[in-house]
Amino acid sequence: MKSYLITILLFFSCGIQNISAGASDVYYNRESLELTDADLLNETFPSDTTHLSLNGNLFTTVPSGVFVNLTHLKVLHLHGNAITTVTDYAFLQVGATLESMNLRKNDIRVIKTHMFSGRVITTHMLSVLTCESH
Repeated sequence: MKSYLITILLFFSCGIQNISAGASDVYYNRESLELTDADLLNETFPSDTTHLSLNGNLFTTVPSGVFVNLTHLKVLHLHGNAITTVTDYAFLQVGATLESMNLRKNDIRVIKTHMFSGRVITTHMLSVLTCESH
């Protein structure tokens, strides 16, 4: 499935007077590209990404701080990789907006104590964490 990112919306004579900040979400899709741990470390994700899909790649670990600049992230999909370890600080400074993370269909054996350390703590916290093995 191909994904497209709308970067420009033009409204002519439609009567819209105001579009609130946050009225749109930014989807970034890097599914099934056989990306490795090295690729993940070298990837630069757009900072305004709200939905990030990294399903079906070859990741074996979620390294420290790889998502550090994603302060608007709401949904993170990492299912169907080969992840065995989620390191300390893996989600360092991930925005307080993170609502859902999917780690299904991995072989996770180690989740470090401080995987969410450094995360902005608010009353709006992760509400769905899905994690099951094959």
